[in-house]
Amino acid sequence: MVKETRDAFETCPPERTQRLHEMFSRTSFGPWLELTNIGQDPLLVHMFLQMEVEVARPQPEELYFHVCGTRMHFGRREFCIVTGLLFGQIPDLPTLTDESFVSRVWPGLAPGILTLRTVLETMRIGLGAISDEDVVRVCLVVMADLMFMGRDPRLPVSSTVLIVVDDLERFNRYPWGSYIWSHSYKGLHGAIARRKQKNQQNNKMTLNGFAHALKIWILEMFPACRQNFTKRSDRLIRGTKWDRDAVLNKSACIGIFNSALSVVNAPYAELRPTQDEQQSSWFRRSVAFFESSAGRRPTKRSRRRGPDPDDNDDDDDDDDEDDDDGTRRGSGDFEDLSGDGKKSESVTRRHVAPLFLG
Repeated sequence: MVKETRDAFETCPPERTQRLHEMFSRTSFGPWLELTNIGQDPLLVHMFLQMEVEVARPQPEELYFHVCGTRMHFGRREFCIVTGLLFGQIPDLPTLTDESFVSRVWPGLAPGILTLRTVLETMRIGLGAISDEDVVRVCLVVMADLMFMGRDPRLPVSSTVLIVVDDLERFNRYPWGSYIWSHSYKGLHGAIARRKQKNQQNNKMTLNGFAHALKIWILEMFPACRQNFTKRSDRLIRGTKWDRDAVLNKSACIGIFNSALSVVNAPYAELRPTQDEQQSSWFRRSVAFFESSAGRRPTKRSRRRGPDPDDNDDDDDDDDEDDDDGTRRGSGDFEDLSGDGKKSESVTRRHVAPLFLG
């Protein structure tokens, strides 16, 4: 959907194209115009989701994984760092009026009838008679509902998206991180088990929500990924920084995840924000929200910490440190969510067979 947005701008005269780029870049979705590789490498995400497990005391909307004896988690904080989207309390919203941009751009179409397919068609052929502000709104609707939410184009546009986009100042204040992650968590959590329950025999699996964020987190956490990807330093948001150097086949994905057995290439336990990220408004406000929530996660971390993004110093924690739940690092009981209903045995990183054998 990023490419469609750029292409829509390019159909306008040069001066207007530049103006639209600048206006869109000032929105909270602006940094995502730099994205080039969305939708690639579904095998990497699919194989990783096979390692999802349940834990005894989970944090709210948190995904847990067991990778060759290494325990990992992906939740609100990680999603925030990867996407640069604000987390906060979801506010009450007004209703759309006859003065809304929906009435201006699609007169005669009620919000509950307007489909994403119609919005996409407007992006492709109908921008000439629309004001600059409404062009930006149209593109924001597509990015929110189609790219971030993974909504079926045949369905009506989300009423929440239409209401928030109608006021661009409200759009930039809205906690899109909370809104999108809540939906994405529901789509990712237990996805493999649901697929097996439906007895789907084909190789395709549709994931609702923004699965691209999970992929970027995998690239950040597994040093072995750098054999197939390059991380650029000239982009603002981590979700847009990674470029693929080679196509990932099954063998390459297996190698990445089995690297968890390696001391040198072991995955990091924590995704650490850079100094720039720590100083950004979206991160500071999101952290304040996390810390004010009743279900906020413990601050103590286990296993190897991620490298300091600003000085590239790989400072490992002591391997004998206890985990947050009181168990020793790298051990513990898990409930496997792969669909067979069995519990995995207590394991350690030094005594575990590779999860994928090819």
